[in-house]
Amino acid sequence: MSYAEGAKKRQLIALRILGKGALRGTIQLIKKLDVYELRVCREALCKPERTEGEIVGFDTGYTEVAALSNGAFIGQKFGEKLTRYSDYCKEKGQKRNKLWAKAKELESSAKEKDRRKAQNIFKHNLGRKKHNAKYRRAQDSIKQEINKAINSIVQGKGDGLDGVKVKELVIEKLSAHMGKTRSKNWNRRLSSWARGYIRQCLEQKCKQFGIRLTQVNACHSSRVCPACFYPSKDNRVSTDRVKCRNCSYEGHADTCAAKEILRRRSGEIPLYAPPGKVFEMLMVQYKRGLEVPKAPPFSCKTQLNESEGEKKSLYSRDDQVFSTSQKRQTVACISQ
Repeated sequence: MSYAEGAKKRQLIALRILGKGALRGTIQLIKKLDVYELRVCREALCKPERTEGEIVGFDTGYTEVAALSNGAFIGQKFGEKLTRYSDYCKEKGQKRNKLWAKAKELESSAKEKDRRKAQNIFKHNLGRKKHNAKYRRAQDSIKQEINKAINSIVQGKGDGLDGVKVKELVIEKLSAHMGKTRSKNWNRRLSSWARGYIRQCLEQKCKQFGIRLTQVNACHSSRVCPACFYPSKDNRVSTDRVKCRNCSYEGHADTCAAKEILRRRSGEIPLYAPPGKVFEMLMVQYKRGLEVPKAPPFSCKTQLNESEGEKKSLYSRDDQVFSTSQKRQTVACISQ
């Protein structure tokens, strides 16, 4: 669809509000996809900025709306709804393309019968009313899931959020380019409009409830170990798991990314730094942590108990160490 055709679909009529009343500004009457919307702007009261509460990292996901640094997942039906609608659009679009090609072929035929058949296909099989209605329902359902998830954060209600009062939310820069993905399906499913709506909803809700919103550069955030801060692409062993190559820490990828986003609140990594520069900074931070002097050593007595059938067998592969025995270790530490 060209820009001119899209403009015809979206007709905007703006009327100024005259007189005195609770409403101020402009009433907008919008025709969008054969549906009229009446938008009225009014002033909303915002609460003062919170001074007490927790600072929480927020990582936008696909299977859920977001993962938080405290381990909570919000909006867990988000990915299911996105996938269902995206796959429907793919299947529907393939069928429509075949019908469109057939109708164009019949339209150029010399037979009157074929031309009438082409007109019938354009009229009865390539309409937009049902498709547009399906599109509106899917978008409303996805927006509802996003609103519910963000309301659970600002109100402190939901799984893993009971009693949690958030005073500051640290998020990734949602307007940044998402980069390359695995396939066309992922490019289609990870739609930019959903991320834009999440950003819009976050800005509105945080301002309304007095929560400070901080954006950080999130490059390589899901590849950094939250225990030793070692950055490596090999840490990401699957789409949802992280296993550190340095300290063998293992956890959920989205939770680890949320913790790393929270750590970048200090502003040491610039917001607009490119991915290559960010990785260099992460390596500098990791090496700097190795140079930090540690606490005085403790004298420890270690006792290792093993049964006769359980023999220690250690071998290395791909810089990893695997153990085939079950060990019971009792450590008694006596400080000097």
